[in-house]
Amino acid sequence: MDKKFILSVIVVFVVSMVLGFVTHGWVLKDEYMATGIYRPEAEQEAKMVWMLLAHLLMSVAFVVLYRKGREDKPWLGQGLRFGFWIAVFAAIGLYMIYYVVLPTPEILVFRQSVYDTINLMIMGLVVAFMYR
Repeated sequence: MDKKFILSVIVVFVVSMVLGFVTHGWVLKDEYMATGIYRPEAEQEAKMVWMLLAHLLMSVAFVVLYRKGREDKPWLGQGLRFGFWIAVFAAIGLYMIYYVVLPTPEILVFRQSVYDTINLMIMGLVVAFMYR
């Protein structure tokens, strides 16, 4: 682990937390609460350490996977592609599975998938920029 790796993990972590809060804690919050399957806000806050740990682990994995798979191509396209394929694997796939097992409205699954694809593509741009 070099300084660039550590800095990249920190930056991706911050971006992930901010985008996650905007998307899930603000834009989709009312839709989540309307389903009745999510914890009340106070319970979520009490478990926030798990959220921080999850974002840290995902940020480390995100940077590691990018570093291992990057090619000698322009960083902009590479970052967008990386974020998109991570979204297909991690966000879209999981939201579709959750749709099958949880009583989640189709429109919410669609919006989660679209917003998180955008978020992951932004994160892909961030990590690609760090390693340009």
